[in-house]
Amino acid sequence: MSLPRTEIAKRYQDFTAAVEHAPEHVHEFAKDVHAMIGESVETLMKDLRRLGVKADNCDRCMTLEIDIYSYIIDSNRDQQSAFHSAEAFGAIMRGDDEALKARVMASTIADRDFIQGIKPVGNPYQDILDIVDGH
Repeated sequence: MSLPRTEIAKRYQDFTAAVEHAPEHVHEFAKDVHAMIGESVETLMKDLRRLGVKADNCDRCMTLEIDIYSYIIDSNRDQQSAFHSAEAFGAIMRGDDEALKARVMASTIADRDFIQGIKPVGNPYQDILDIVDGH
């Protein structure tokens, strides 16, 4: 089920803002999807020009990007949380409330740092096993 054009356009603007404002190692999936969309449109434009067809870099390119984003969303219902998370972050970053932006960014960075600090838990007896095995 496709979303109304204005709604998907707003969601794509929010998604783009998330990619532009997300700290390093945050919203990596969104960054990859956004890059792929941009590269796809750029490749299409180059291929059209190579064939001698006019292909302007104008607002219509944004329409293509929005259509690709809509297609991706519609085709990946099982990953909606990743899209919604990025869009919500981007909506805040596009907003006018500077204090809210600062709080969300600080919280995002703190969450990222906490998650990166989690070490996988191995065998709690590994040290003993290594001693027994002579390592």
